[in-house]
Amino acid sequence: MKELAVRQMLFREANENIARVAGRLAGSGYQVFICECSNTGCTEALELTSEEYEAVRAHGARFLVAPGHEQDEVERVVVGNGRYLVVENIGEAADVALADDPRHA
Repeated sequence: MKELAVRQMLFREANENIARVAGRLAGSGYQVFICECSNTGCTEALELTSEEYEAVRAHGARFLVAPGHEQDEVERVVVGNGRYLVVENIGEAADVALADDPRHA
């Protein structure tokens, strides 16, 4: 379980860098982010507005994943809109994600 959470955190960190660059460009509309699922073979890109992305990042145990990429054993779906899902880690995976949350350290 911990390994799944660690993979999610690596992609969260990559998306934080994408969000920083997008903020500097001061563009509006959709930005491309990386799916934060725990599937080692995933390469999906997801489009979100900066407001949508910030809503995900407001909670340290929540991650952005492509539809169908959720892992029921470590997370639950919180929100879905057809373009992406927001999942929230549960149990040990939540503890690991919260401890490593760069925005709430």
